[in-house]
Amino acid sequence: MATKHYYAMSTPHGTAVDTNNTPIGYVQMFAKKRERDEWVDDNYYNAHTGNAHQTATISEHDARVTMLRQHGREMFEAHENDRFKVSSYTYREYAQFYPTALMHDNYKTVLGYSD
Repeated sequence: MATKHYYAMSTPHGTAVDTNNTPIGYVQMFAKKRERDEWVDDNYYNAHTGNAHQTATISEHDARVTMLRQHGREMFEAHENDRFKVSSYTYREYAQFYPTALMHDNYKTVLGYSD
């Protein structure tokens, strides 16, 4: 059985979007819905900047689209350079069929984050 993951978006400037209407920010993945909801509630308001709407829950589809719009080609290259990968995809297959949770690992690699 596949594991369900939950996603949230953290934006440094509230609800700002890029020129192609892509949210500016970072997609965060959680194993539990409660953990995600607590993280969103804790980070909703940024006291340093005074900005509200810093975080929001998003669907798996929205997480996938946002990650691909922000860093799709770089994520695909990270996937291609992964020495542990078990299958080969074209970019189109990667964007359509690759599991979102694994795609998030490539997203973190591109951004320089680690667990």
